[in-house]
Amino acid sequence: FTLTVLNKNGRIKLKNESPNLIVNAWLSQYCALSNSTQIFNNGPNQFLSAWSLFNRAMIGTGSAAPTLSDTALQNPLATVNSSTSDVVQNSYIYDSVSDSFIFTIGKTLSFALGGVVGNVSEVGVFSNSSSTGNSSPLFSRALVTDALGNPTTITVTAEDQLVVTYTLTGIIPRSLSGTFVIGGVTYNYEMKRSQSDFSNFFNEVIGSCPSNINNAVMLRDA
Repeated sequence: FTLTVLNKNGRIKLKNESPNLIVNAWLSQYCALSNSTQIFNNGPNQFLSAWSLFNRAMIGTGSAAPTLSDTALQNPLATVNSSTSDVVQNSYIYDSVSDSFIFTIGKTLSFALGGVVGNVSEVGVFSNSSSTGNSSPLFSRALVTDALGNPTTITVTAEDQLVVTYTLTGIIPRSLSGTFVIGGVTYNYEMKRSQSDFSNFFNEVIGSCPSNINNAVMLRDA
């Protein structure tokens, strides 16, 4: 998350970056969807549209550390829907050095001037813009932290504008290796994707929950 405070003239007063946590509630909702509506199921272009990932931002004054079981902000203060948002980064590449697919999505949601007044200490994004409540569901939550990673607050006045930018980056390797033990004997293994095409890779791995993945890997003694 990047929280930017602008003054009434549009000049930057403060800029803060904080790490985030993607919570279980959104992953559970995604896995409950049919294949036809899963946002990753039709390849990278549908995924990169980002419309189903974070359509609403909310800020609050809570201080509890984010956990995977979070379903809402601890103490919400204000919310903004994606009608005032812009996609600021939208890309995917294949990195031959790491043999991985890398995708990045960034989205900015701007509160109105004077729309937030208070000391902000938590932020979250939600996948549904049709609701203004503290649910529907929560995609990711973070505490506002300082340069050392300690929880802090940022002050927003009636003459300020708060801008929330959320960036999601994923790195997906095409192969994995390691060891396993059978009957006291240690074996090396190497796992490789059975599909080398980028779009099919998204369809089969990103576009499916674990129980639905078919022909995902080839396993052999390395």
